[in-house]
Amino acid sequence: MLNGGIRIISLSIFQEHVLKISIPSAGTAQLVGIEEEGMRKLALTILPHINTKCLQNIQLITITKKKKKYKNNTMKIETEIKLAVEESLVKDLIAKIEKEFDCKKSNPFHQTTHQFFFEDYTKQNAFPRIRNEEDGSITLTVKAKLKENSEFFKRIELETVINNVDAVINMMPFFGFPKKISWEKKRLSFLSIGNAHICFFLDETPMGWFLEIEAREDIIEDAITKLGLQEAKRINKAYLGLWEEYKRERNITANDMLFPQIK
Repeated sequence: MLNGGIRIISLSIFQEHVLKISIPSAGTAQLVGIEEEGMRKLALTILPHINTKCLQNIQLITITKKKKKYKNNTMKIETEIKLAVEESLVKDLIAKIEKEFDCKKSNPFHQTTHQFFFEDYTKQNAFPRIRNEEDGSITLTVKAKLKENSEFFKRIELETVINNVDAVINMMPFFGFPKKISWEKKRLSFLSIGNAHICFFLDETPMGWFLEIEAREDIIEDAITKLGLQEAKRINKAYLGLWEEYKRERNITANDMLFPQIK
């Protein structure tokens, strides 16, 4: 600790030669609205990617604790599966979820996500994103791949609330993420309110409809059976991977996946 602050390593990373740039100072951290613990978790998540041969170029900085409190930062292991859904089945699917599961259905919600990448994202392990949430907040989230083989989509997830989106977006190249891809979806959430320990997210995207099921693996399998979706295409990748495939198959040149149409 330094003067009541938290010492973290300044991140000049993901470059062939480490840049001699100090990422954010105490004032900058407060300006962009990232709680110090959230910044610390973000730093520790991507710290393994630093070129340790160049550590002499990386300085220690202090992020002063702030009095203002946001919602608690969270770290969890997320297990989910995506299922491709035909538009003609959406109405019946909603009715089945409401009948079979003790979940609270949200109002339809238009969500925009900005995700950040290496120049070659196939070499990337940690994936930061910014998006608007249903409660009106803006979150900065980092998802890190787990090194295991599974038909389910598994990631370590860290999240914190921010209040200056543009500032955080402008910082991302200095964290080593020069590329940004944005996409939209219209989401209908079904959140567990009983002992089911399961959540459903029905998404309309420019690529079509998808159902995300988030729970333990055995609970997910049981839900798929109850909903009659055993034959649905299972997807254990993020929307970015789906978008890249979709573009290749249709010769689409657009970088972002946005409504009302893609070209």
